[in-house]
Amino acid sequence: MSKRLSPQNSSERSPDPQRKRRYVALAGLCLIAGLTTFGLVWYLTPPPLPETLEAAEALVESPRFQRLSARDKQPYYDVIREQFGSLDPAERARLVEESKRLREAMREVNAAQTRQMLITMTRLPPAMLESMKKNVVVNEKPADAADGGEGQGASLNDWTTESDSQTKQLMGEFMGLIGSN
Repeated sequence: MSKRLSPQNSSERSPDPQRKRRYVALAGLCLIAGLTTFGLVWYLTPPPLPETLEAAEALVESPRFQRLSARDKQPYYDVIREQFGSLDPAERARLVEESKRLREAMREVNAAQTRQMLITMTRLPPAMLESMKKNVVVNEKPADAADGGEGQGASLNDWTTESDSQTKQLMGEFMGLIGSN
C-alpha cells in the first residue's frame, strides 16, 4: 500500500531531481564566483614587501611586481636598497658582478630575438611590406627623444649603430625591401 504524500508534509517527499540539479548548479556558480573573486583580489593587491634579499630578487622578477607603476614600485626599491646596503662589500661586489652578467645575457637574448624578427620580416609578402612602408620612420627622432633620455625615443639609425654586424645586415636588408619601390 502506497501512502499518498500531501504537500503539507514535505519531510516525507522524495527530493525532486530538477531541484537537486538547480542546487548543484547554484553551488557550482557560487564556487566559480568565489574563486574568481579570490583570483581578482590576489591579482589586484600589491605583493608584500620583501624581508630577505632572496625574497626581493624573486619579487622583482614576478609578474605582480612588473605590472606595478613606477610610483608603486618605489617602496619596494627603498626596502631592497636598505637590505642591499647592509651587505658586506664582498657580497655586494659579487651581486653587482652577477647583475652585470645577467644584463649581458639579456642583451644577447634580445639581440637574437631581434635578428629572428628581422629574418621573419624580410620573408614577408610584398603586399605586407608595402603596407609597412607607410609606418616606418628611419631618420627622425620622436619629440620625447629631444631631451636625450637613454633608451627612449632613439631613432632606428641610433639603434643600428649599437647593434652587431649580423643585425645591421638584416636591418639593411629589411629597410632595402620596404624602401624599394
